[in-house]
Amino acid sequence: ERDARKREAAEEALRLDPDLPEGHAALAAYHYSCCSDFPKAQAELELALARRPNDPFLIYLSAAPYKRGGNLERAAALSARASDLDPGNWSMAGEARRIYGMLRQYDRAERYLERWAATRSSQFQEMPTFLAVYYYYRAELMLKRDGNVDAARELLEQAQEPTGLDYWELVTNLDKPYTRVMCVHEIDACREGLRHATYRDGGVDDVDYYMTMADLYRWVEDEDHSRAYYDSAATANRTPVCGIFSAYTRRTSRHHRRLEFCRSIIGGKVQDG
Repeated sequence: ERDARKREAAEEALRLDPDLPEGHAALAAYHYSCCSDFPKAQAELELALARRPNDPFLIYLSAAPYKRGGNLERAAALSARASDLDPGNWSMAGEARRIYGMLRQYDRAERYLERWAATRSSQFQEMPTFLAVYYYYRAELMLKRDGNVDAARELLEQAQEPTGLDYWELVTNLDKPYTRVMCVHEIDACREGLRHATYRDGGVDDVDYYMTMADLYRWVEDEDHSRAYYDSAATANRTPVCGIFSAYTRRTSRHHRRLEFCRSIIGGKVQDG
């Protein structure tokens, strides 16, 4: 019913003014969000842009159907143009960074990452979380583009003081394939670092700690320890063991696919630990 009202409101706006860009944008939002009809959403946004061709927000919106439809090159070009027209908008810069990263055009991704950081720099001191996200993106870029584990490690070590986060907390907050790369290169240090992570509440192990340790042992193919930590997670969480075991089997079955994905992203420059 709510979706029907959205469509009716957009169509009524266009009945009153067939050239209204906002009306076409609203109808595009209906097709995109409510129906997943990306070609119709693109068509409506093109009509909106025909009336307002240099509107950065409309251009930004226009990238979404192309991205969901698999045309990443067009989505990247539109996101970049929107950000160039409105360089102070962090959402537009962030989306351009994200799509160029998906295309493995890392130099362009880095350009929009730095723009994203510039738009949020005033918040870095008040909200160190934003600064930590910047360091995550920078480290992942080093791993994806260069396969440079040493440079990523050095960057995250530098990030500890300004973000207030421990090195291994920073590492384990990277996307999973890149966490794995960092961990298997210094497995003993990683185990020790995780023992002192702040998500251990007052030194007491919790589910996040157990699950992270289970992943760590799985990555180095120590299945006995991995299963033991999954079992501990089930006990700590008071979750039926079958639920954690189901997560274990899903994660294990994806193990080699994740490794191959990671290797493909960083060009095979990082070897398995």
